[in-house]
Amino acid sequence: MANRDNANGFTFVRCLEGEAVILEATVGALAVKKGDAVNMESGLLVLSVAADTKVYGIMAADAAAEAQGKFYPAIPSYVFEVQVSSSLDFVAATHTNFACPLEGTTGIMELNLTAEGTMQFILWKLADATVHNVTNIVAAHANVYCTIYQSQFLGIPGATQVHV
Repeated sequence: MANRDNANGFTFVRCLEGEAVILEATVGALAVKKGDAVNMESGLLVLSVAADTKVYGIMAADAAAEAQGKFYPAIPSYVFEVQVSSSLDFVAATHTNFACPLEGTTGIMELNLTAEGTMQFILWKLADATVHNVTNIVAAHANVYCTIYQSQFLGIPGATQVHV
């Protein structure tokens, strides 16, 4: 049975240091989905794209255009689970502790291990199938754990902390 192609963006897994925080900021002209990578432009959260050099955060919930949106800031100690467009054997053999770029659009983001270009994320390892109920067999669409490698968040104001 093949892995299901189910690119749903990034899912927060845990914080390696201290407690995770969720921040809030206004979304730009286009709505964003939970799990989308976002950037900050002119004080507004906007969808990240593959060509962006850095990431500001990962959406913690869906947010309508021009509304307040909750997100995990791009802090290197935050671990996320995400689908990759490459096969699991390729991931296991060559791409652990590997920098890789974003791929996809709102609601269907994943990592692309074979693309050239901006490397916004570090792939750490394959996701644990027993913990997160993913199949992760040798085929395309493996699930992996990653962290944000290139952070736009550090040093840029524009968000407020939300207590959860």
